[in-house]
Amino acid sequence: MRLEPESGSITRRNGQRVNVINAWVRPGVLPIEVTNAILGQLDAAGFTLPPGYALALEGDSDAQQDAVSNLMIYLPILLMLMVATLILSFRSATAAGIVGLVAFLSAGLGMLSLWLGGYNLG
Repeated sequence: MRLEPESGSITRRNGQRVNVINAWVRPGVLPIEVTNAILGQLDAAGFTLPPGYALALEGDSDAQQDAVSNLMIYLPILLMLMVATLILSFRSATAAGIVGLVAFLSAGLGMLSLWLGGYNLG
């Protein structure tokens, strides 16, 4: 950890004063894991903000949560379109089911191999 001085300006967001704290993670570490560890340490220490203060997290973990939530909105439509495309392409629900099963198993076994090897998804 190191301190770097900056010019003395008042940072505001939506008309309210903010203090911005930046941090960078080491290569090979997922930002969401670091965020969860820091929040866990704050909870374990019993840290509470004074009245009128708020804690907001931004960056990679925030962007990841936004991306996942946006994807979940359209997931049912995407799944229905993929199944319809497979059935229409193969002209058989059985063949489409086999292709879907192979895709599901390959993704699941890929995740299993990453977990067994100790590698993270990032």
